[in-house]
Parts: sequence; C-alpha cells; structure tokens
Amino acid sequence: MKKNNTGYYALALVPLSILLFLFIIKPAATGFVIYNNIKNTDTTLEDYNYNLDQLNKQLDHTQKTAVETSDTNEHLSTEISKIKQNLKNSTSRLASLQKELEILKEMKKELELTLREHDSSTEAIIVNSAHNICCKSKVDLPEINSYDIINNKIFCTTGGKNDLSC
Repeated sequence: MKKNNTGYYALALVPLSILLFLFIIKPAATGFVIYNNIKNTDTTLEDYNYNLDQLNKQLDHTQKTAVETSDTNEHLSTEISKIKQNLKNSTSRLASLQKELEILKEMKKELELTLREHDSSTEAIIVNSAHNICCKSKVDLPEINSYDIINNKIFCTTGGKNDLSC
C-alpha cells in the first residue's frame, strides 16, 4: 500500500507561503507603492533622498533638544525641591522669630512700665526732698517761696519755677 504524502506537502506549503509573503512579497509591494507615490509627485528619487536626509537631521536635532530639555527639567526640578525646602525652613524660622518678637515686645512694655514707675518715684523723691530742704531753709530765710532743679541740684529761690508751700 502506497501512502499519500500530499497532505503533508500541502501542510508544509502553508508556513512557506506565509514566510514568502512576509519576507518577499510584502516588502516588494510596499516598495512598489512608495515608488508609484514618488513617481506621481513629480519628485526625483534624489530629491526624495535629500528630503529624507533633511528630515533625519531635523529628527536628530529634535531628539537632542528633547534630551537637553529633559536634563534641564530634571535640574530645575531639583532646584525647585531645594527652594521649597529652603522656603519651609525660612517659614519655620520666621514663625520662631515672630514668637521671639512678641516676647520681646511684651518685655519692652513691662520695662517701659517699670521705668515710668521708677521715674514717678524719682520725681516724688525729688519734690519731697526739695520741700524738706527749702522749707528748712525758709526758716532761716523767710523770703524763699519756690525752688528750681538745675543739673540735678535743688536751689531754693524766690520767684522760681516750682512754688513752695510749707
């Protein structure tokens, strides 16, 4: 009995046909279509190649620019991160300084109040001392009716700026 190998041959022809289509017929058809498109545009093959070279150069330039832009963006992103961190630190420091300023303002108010109280006490002591000194001097010189304070010294006088009542 003789075996029929026709089925095997047909089965082997299918992958060969696919490979033939992929590697020979399809590129040939694509080339033919491109050739007809160039032929119909009144452009010579040299012009087409020149234009293709120019486009490749532009593409290379664009790719270089894109890489440079990407590098610049990364650098700027890093700088922005640093600036944001500095801003956070500065904001924190500003808040701290504002708190210190409020404390210092409060201390200043307290010191001014203490100084006014001290000045008032000092003025009272000076007036009291002037009355005591000048009233005692008035016993010896009855014409004394006032006193003046000049260069932190008390002068008992007649017709001075501060009236004396003893």
